[in-house]
Amino acid sequence: MIYLDSASTTYYKDPSVYEAALRPLANPYRSASPVAVEAMEVLEGCRRKIAKFIAAPDPKCCAFCAGATQGLNLILDALLHDKSHVITSSMEHNSVLRPLARLHQQRGIEVSKIPLDRDGRLCLDEIPKLLRPSTEALVINHVSNLTGLINPLETLSAFARKNSLLLIVDAAQSIGHLPIDVNAIGIDALAFSGHKGLGSLMGVGMIYVRKGLNLRPVYSGGTGSQTFDEFITEMPSCFEAGSLNLPGIASLEAALDHFDPSASKRALELRQLACRELEQMPDYRIYGPGSKDRDLVAILAFNHRYLDANELEDELGLRIGLAARSGNHCAPDLHHHFQTEKQGILRLSFCGQNTTDELKQLIDALHEIAAEMRLS
Repeated sequence: MIYLDSASTTYYKDPSVYEAALRPLANPYRSASPVAVEAMEVLEGCRRKIAKFIAAPDPKCCAFCAGATQGLNLILDALLHDKSHVITSSMEHNSVLRPLARLHQQRGIEVSKIPLDRDGRLCLDEIPKLLRPSTEALVINHVSNLTGLINPLETLSAFARKNSLLLIVDAAQSIGHLPIDVNAIGIDALAFSGHKGLGSLMGVGMIYVRKGLNLRPVYSGGTGSQTFDEFITEMPSCFEAGSLNLPGIASLEAALDHFDPSASKRALELRQLACRELEQMPDYRIYGPGSKDRDLVAILAFNHRYLDANELEDELGLRIGLAARSGNHCAPDLHHHFQTEKQGILRLSFCGQNTTDELKQLIDALHEIAAEMRLS
């Protein structure tokens, strides 16, 4: 198998990640027993490591969640006011688009979308035109899950600060690939999953919320503390009701302990090699950044000009055992933009464990498919 679907989830994980998840742990903050105290140490140890990883000024600004999708739902519910206005973009994942659609229906929150240029980049000059007196937040992904383009968070943050907007960031595709300093950038809230760029098991992620923000209670239950308080609106307890996913949290801590910062550089080099090869093959079209671009992570979106993306994926699976992702990638607006709603797009996402030999097999297979299509 040639695994090129790391933007969906990492396949090659450090063995310690699995070992940590099998560690017997009790429920933290419910008992003073040794096993409960040990569980608390795992929980808080992982929280401190995540806070350091994103340069959060206080670990208490970080709350565990099931992943980026749950985290973004909770953040948007907790921070946005009824009948306010939000600016987002036309490159967002459904983990942003669907919660905003729900909040529009349930609480009257209005949404405007930043348009994109031909390659799928944000049209930054258009953002001021979207401002309204009721605009409360700018909700944006750090990296597109389809094209790998990196959004200029520093520029967006400056715009948000100038206009007294919250900057809420979907970091699902950037965490572990790009340095994130929430304080220096000026991020008010952020969510990510652990199982992509960080290499943990699925089902665990993190919410960051800047100190001083008022949180609307949206998720309640037992926390093991503050029993007599009817509502909890302080981080991190307001997002950590119920029994947390301690095996997942332990796996995330292990992944952080064995994180290899050079892996993303190796993956990007392979992506650029693949992109250069595809640029010489007229039968294929690349969506998003080319090989000369630098503001991207190791994601490559492309199609054969006359094949359905699912058919291309199937052919590559049969020929070289490729595991990739074809279809619409939970990014409907981007597919409308590229006019690929019916054809879909084949997305390759590389990791540090991929090799040049795997890349050669891929390119040879793409040449074969193109030649056969020309003869048919």
